[in-house]
Amino acid sequence: RVSASSVVRERLRPQHLQHILKLTGMANNLNQISRKANAVGYVSIRTEYRNLASEIDDLISHIKDDR
Repeated sequence: RVSASSVVRERLRPQHLQHILKLTGMANNLNQISRKANAVGYVSIRTEYRNLASEIDDLISHIKDDR
């Protein structure tokens, strides 16, 4: 039985699964960067953080364009 408030969504396409895996890896990298920042200070890892943040933004934009 289906509720009237249910929403039907399309299945994830293979490229969406690839994006999810890539984002998962990036999240792990971001976690490692934050640990490093806590240990040695933000200034020393700022470039690394900015590069990863830019990659994440690009991937999210790509995912939005794929809809």
